[in-house]
Amino acid sequence: MSILDLPFEILSLIFVLCLPGDGFASSREAPLLLIAVCRHWRALVLEMHELWTTLQLRLKPRNVRKSEPLLDFWLPRAAGRRMSMRMSYKSTQDYYWDLDDNIETIGVRALVGLVSRYAEDWTEMELSLPFHALCRLNACEAGFASLCKLVIGTTSRYAANESPRMFANSPSLREVHILTNAVAARLELPWGQLTRMRLDNITATECTQILARTPNLVELVVTIWANADDHNALQPVAVESLAQLQLLRFTLSNARGPALLSFLTLPALDHLEIELDTLTEIAHLNALLVRSPANLRHLTVSLGASYTQDHFLQLFVGLDALESMIVQRANMNLDAGLALLLARRSLLPNLQSLNIERTRSIPRDTAENVALFARLLESRFFGDDDLGRARLGRFRLYSPFSTAPTKLEDVARILELQSQGLDVRVRW
Repeated sequence: MSILDLPFEILSLIFVLCLPGDGFASSREAPLLLIAVCRHWRALVLEMHELWTTLQLRLKPRNVRKSEPLLDFWLPRAAGRRMSMRMSYKSTQDYYWDLDDNIETIGVRALVGLVSRYAEDWTEMELSLPFHALCRLNACEAGFASLCKLVIGTTSRYAANESPRMFANSPSLREVHILTNAVAARLELPWGQLTRMRLDNITATECTQILARTPNLVELVVTIWANADDHNALQPVAVESLAQLQLLRFTLSNARGPALLSFLTLPALDHLEIELDTLTEIAHLNALLVRSPANLRHLTVSLGASYTQDHFLQLFVGLDALESMIVQRANMNLDAGLALLLARRSLLPNLQSLNIERTRSIPRDTAENVALFARLLESRFFGDDDLGRARLGRFRLYSPFSTAPTKLEDVARILELQSQGLDVRVRW
């Protein structure tokens, strides 16, 4: 049997599997490649409207004009189905170049105008475009009624007399990722209905201003950078209780992440990812937990290089509800914290999963204290059921630069625990 004789149902499944793995097709992949095979395939692909519901355009000066007829051909093929798109533009000009009358930007504006014709059909949009091109979407009168997820950023400086307000009336919008703080400062959104947000390269002051307008957030990922206003001390606006926020993740924010906790009340916080270097930063976390009736159950923490037993004691003392802890960037000072957990069983009484990721900065050929691990795991695995404390059921150690243990009896103790049901994975 020839492939041309396959039933339509089988061919259609094959065509769907030809789409890129991330779901966003480009001009060099299926479905455009499929319509070039033969007339039979072309007819089938053009009738399969689901193949044309995602699109990715990486625009450059040399291909902006060519992309306009591509969009004009592509978008009608979806036949009114919900669509997703990524559109980015990389100019040869400097970031701060005045692009107002640039021929490249005029081409991008024409593409944005074409996209706005199908405004009611978009469910996901990722736009990284010159500021003037973004603002062209303001002319879209139909609105983005079906838009659920938005990723937005600008590749040029913003104009003082313009604001991207095209998404302000998007009743279905719940998730937003803002790529640049220049957009965050001027973007108009239905802030009150958002439940998931990511803020990249934003100042602490701008972050708190946005949080004051987003009381219904459930998940927040934020990268805070320092500027002249935030260098000495934070001066944020008042932030009401984020009563529904369950996940908070700081990425590359250093001390500015913990400092922001001083101004938040998070009664529903369940999962926190943060970098804690000093006792002051740990105190910010403890203050949040005291101020908020939260039962933090999952913590991912990057440790400071000079942690002592006092640091670990201050960190552990307020985490009675913690069930899972991932320790990143852990140097050998972590052994002081593990010894503290061994000596004081009342610390982290509900801990059920412990994951340790050693930093690459530890000296090569460092020997892990396997005897300490074995004693800690024995203590926490068998537990004290009569006191109502949880048993540690999962342990991970990733230490690629340490040497293999020399005392096999300590390894045998860990293997014995594994045979009794402890989930253990160790790499050294």
